[in-house]
Amino acid sequence: MSNLLWDSSAIVKLLHREEYSSFYIKLFENRNFVHFASEISKVEIHHAIRRKYFDYLGSLNKYERARIEASILKQILPDSIILNSWRSRVSRAFSFIVVDSLVIKEAELLVLGFDIRSLDAIILATLKCHFTQEKDIAFISADKRQLSVAEALRMKILRPERSE
Repeated sequence: MSNLLWDSSAIVKLLHREEYSSFYIKLFENRNFVHFASEISKVEIHHAIRRKYFDYLGSLNKYERARIEASILKQILPDSIILNSWRSRVSRAFSFIVVDSLVIKEAELLVLGFDIRSLDAIILATLKCHFTQEKDIAFISADKRQLSVAEALRMKILRPERSE
């Protein structure tokens, strides 16, 4: 059995159909993988769902927006569809790794050495601190900047461009 450490950018593709969602869904449904994520992914997923909802509202023209009550959409769209999918199906499949002081120290070093956002550094630091080279672990992300840092760190990566 193989292990996957998921970044929230890849987890979101399980919940919201986007480019390469089918690739991520196949990995998620493959019973040969054990799925891991950093505990901060729980917060990042909620933020991403909220952002998708407001992007959707922003895509409507003023007449469509006028017909749709934002408070109703806010309740119905993310909560009942996407968040329920996250809570009932997706999050239960993951083992969440606690962000501890070792991870934070490693993330600080990554931020100093690479062009990487702080939350992305925490995810990569989680992999470095909690998984050894002997373990069969691959990193999965949809974030190109984060993936380039993972490559520089010689982490095993799964991504659609190289797998499909």
